[in-house]
Amino acid sequence: MGTMYKTTKLLFILLCLTALTSHMVHSQTLKNSEENKQSDEKIFLVVAEQEPEFPGGRMAMTKFINRNMRLSKVPSTKNHLGRVFISFIIDTDGSLQDISIKRGLSSEYDHEAIRIVKLMPNWKPGRQSGRVIRMRYTLPIDFRKK
Repeated sequence: MGTMYKTTKLLFILLCLTALTSHMVHSQTLKNSEENKQSDEKIFLVVAEQEPEFPGGRMAMTKFINRNMRLSKVPSTKNHLGRVFISFIIDTDGSLQDISIKRGLSSEYDHEAIRIVKLMPNWKPGRQSGRVIRMRYTLPIDFRKK
């Protein structure tokens, strides 16, 4: 009986968390829809019906990052040096705005991640309810020894 109780309790907690998460996303969408009516210029979403996309898709973006990565010699015995999380807004025209580091490694890696993102071409913007929208995007960039 104790195992059944624990399982039921865990399922109930998961159900509540799922309902809460769903409500939060729905509330954010409604809030953003209201703001969208007021001003298309200041709005951006974190979740959208159609996510923004790098031209050519994820594989093309990975190739672009690897082709444009330039780092000086960094003393390390590891092949994987770390990951920088960089955040930016993809505007309605696909341009990248408000580029910033969410979680960095060091100033050298952080500056390199920003440089690479600034080189990126315009993206295909996200869409919500059939309309092109501004959207915040967080991109992890892995730094590895070649």
